[in-house]
Amino acid sequence: MKKKLLVFLTIFALVLSMTSLLAQAAEDAEVTVTVNEDGTVTVTATGTFDENDWVGIYKQGDTVDPENGGVASIVWWYLREGEEITYPGENEGITVNSGNRVAELTAGEGSALAPGDYYAVVLGGESSYEIFSEEFEFTIPEETEETPTEAPATAEPTPEVTEEPTEEPAESPTTAPATAKTTPSAATAAPTQVPDADSESDNTVLIIVCIVAAVIIIAAIIVIVAVKKKKK
Repeated sequence: MKKKLLVFLTIFALVLSMTSLLAQAAEDAEVTVTVNEDGTVTVTATGTFDENDWVGIYKQGDTVDPENGGVASIVWWYLREGEEITYPGENEGITVNSGNRVAELTAGEGSALAPGDYYAVVLGGESSYEIFSEEFEFTIPEETEETPTEAPATAEPTPEVTEEPTEEPAESPTTAPATAKTTPSAATAAPTQVPDADSESDNTVLIIVCIVAAVIIIAAIIVIVAVKKKKK
């Protein structure tokens, strides 16, 4: 009986340690968003992720998971550790999906987010909707138009009158000073370099842990069978 109890305690401790590793990975997840002057957003996710983890962008006030009363994300993509993307934009090796809520975008699928309040969050897990990070809130501002400034009016000079004019006085009109028009330079988003992250090391660790667990379970079964035979 004591041997059986020891085997079960060993298996329980192993399962608990694996759960702790997964929970630690979720706690380390973090996402940040930078709103660029041209209306694009640069999103950076850090942490330890697997192939099913992803980043979703929602309107503030939205809840995730459509199957449990939430809504679909406006923009989303699968991620890797330390990954950074700019949306809209070309991101090598990353497919950004934006077809769920096209009405929330400025000009259809693949276009910039419309002005408003949003948040980004890391999701994943078995249900694909486990929340792995804090919500990072950000705002896309309304576009503003600059009002052109008119050149100030210049008063016309008054000619001097002499008592005995012999010639018509010459006017020397003053030319209005030229006003330089400032053309706002278009803001360009700094090119984003997407680092290639290799998730093979994480998969290798998980495979090793599973193998160890299988060996322990097999050993437990052998011990139980041996104990039963001994009792007989």
